[in-house]
Amino acid sequence: MKSVLSRRSLKLGSAALLALLLAWGTMLVRASADNWTDHADTDWYLNYADYTTFTIDSPPSWRESPSL
Repeated sequence: MKSVLSRRSLKLGSAALLALLLAWGTMLVRASADNWTDHADTDWYLNYADYTTFTIDSPPSWRESPSL
């Protein structure tokens, strides 16, 4: 009977510790409702009209190599 009581107290203690840790964790979470674009400088991406494009017009080099 003694081991049953210790198992029960261990389960109750673990549940109480888990409840305390969850309560403490929710107090620490302070999520901001801001949007990251309100704080980031995105003009370099949104207003960049002088971008360079590339066109690949040659066959892949692996086709020219001997078979493995």
